[in-house]
This record gives sequence, C-alpha cells and structure tokens, in this order.
Amino acid sequence: MSGAALRLEGLAAAYGQSRVLDGIDLSLPSGGAMALVGRNGVGKSTLLGTIMGVRTQVGGRVLLDGRDMTGLSPDARALAGIALVPQGRQIFPHLSVMENLETGLAALGRRGRRAKLPAMLFDLFPKLRQVAGRKGGFLSGGEQQQLAIARALAGSPGLLLLDEPSEGVQPNVVDEIERALTLARAEMGLTILVVEQNLGFVWRLASHYAAMDGGHIVQAGATSGTAVEDVARLVRI
Repeated sequence: MSGAALRLEGLAAAYGQSRVLDGIDLSLPSGGAMALVGRNGVGKSTLLGTIMGVRTQVGGRVLLDGRDMTGLSPDARALAGIALVPQGRQIFPHLSVMENLETGLAALGRRGRRAKLPAMLFDLFPKLRQVAGRKGGFLSGGEQQQLAIARALAGSPGLLLLDEPSEGVQPNVVDEIERALTLARAEMGLTILVVEQNLGFVWRLASHYAAMDGGHIVQAGATSGTAVEDVARLVRI
C-alpha cells in the first residue's frame, strides 16, 4: 500500500470526564513525515491512540484518504492501512522474531493467511535476519524496537504511527532506525506520524512538525528552516 493522506478535523478525546484532546486540526500529505512534539502529558500518545481507535474519540473526525474512520474499530482501521507502534513496543516475548513478524500479517485480513513477509523488512532491519529464531524476550531494547516497527510494516500500511521510537535505544541503533524509516518512506511511499522527545533524531527524519501543549496544537510548520532550539523552548522540553 502506498502512503495515505491523514486529516484530523476538530478531533477530541477524553478519559472518562477528563478531556485530553480538544479541537485538534492537522493535515499530513501522502508520503509525508511529521514529528509530534511536546512535554509528557500533553496528549501526544492519546492523539496517536485516537487515530488508531484504541482511545475514546468524543468529537471531530479522523480522515484517511478522505474516508471517515470515526466509529471504526482498531482492527478495521488496521485493514484500512493504519499501523501503530506503541510506546513500550509490546512485542510477544515468548514468540520468535519470525513469529512476531508473522503476526503483523493479520493487518492484511484474509489476504494475510496466504501472504509472505515482505523481503524488504530484512533490508530495512538486517539485524532481525541474524536473530530470526530468537525469542522476542531475549532481544535487546534496540532489537525489540526494530522488531516492533518491522512487525507493523509487515502489514504494508499506508500510515505508520510511532510513539517514542528512540526511547531506551542506544544511539547507534537510533541511527539504524532513522535509516530504515527514511528508506521505508522512500521505497514504500509510507506516511509517518511520530511522537518523539529526541528532537535531533526526529528533525532529520521528518519534513514537518506539530507542537502540542494542553491537548492543543500550538504551532506547526516545516522542520526545514525551523530551529530545534526554538521549538524546544516553545514546548519546554
């Protein structure tokens, strides 16, 4: 699947009676990459979860290539081409690397029963080929993060949502993840929305950014020509 255009219109989400997102308007063109930045607790992860359908949406719309995702289950959104790599990775520790990757084929629905893993996954993440038979729980943090991203890509999504992909990962592996995502975006036409505190990493990866505070987008623009330091001061990270 080629990249998918994402548009959020007045998106609102809540935990119980507490509204966490309020009136989020955001556009991301097909094949684009956007960094979603801000302090902890301002609603970034909630925004990704709401797009994926795993958080409660109480207002507004999530549009994917013009199709309204509101009311669709997370499984249906996955079939529509959205994939989420959550904070903490959430791989299956008792399954091997290959078995973990094969679970990503479920996003293809019935086609996934006959589908094979894209060979490109191992071009993107060569380390996974070396540890293909190892159980996920025995991988390093960086290897688990690569596995989580590769598993999401196994279903050939158009839109990839990433939550803190550099967290707890050593710098050389962060560089490998950056290379893989840049290549996936170029070769697969992938559209990427990434929550990240490592501004140096995400500024190299993304073409655009959106800064959040208090459940709102407070500033957005192109990463090119925008100083990382200025955005860091704005969102106080």
